[in-house]
Amino acid sequence: MNIDELIAAFKNLIQTDEVVSADTPLQQIKAYDSLSKLILMSWLQEEFAIKITARELGSLNTLNDLLKRIQHAS
Repeated sequence: MNIDELIAAFKNLIQTDEVVSADTPLQQIKAYDSLSKLILMSWLQEEFAIKITARELGSLNTLNDLLKRIQHAS
């Protein structure tokens, strides 16, 4: 998965049309709320067999950080 694919998947998962880049702070994305975090955690489990805790997810600041986490698990 590359960053463009991740951005598209992320935007689809949290159902947003906001402009999001690899370096956009996740906390600045209006649609990134507690429900979207649960959806993201579930998606990571289904797609990549990555079990991520809420604490670990909270430590990821950008989509670049998330991509690194996905690549690290592969």
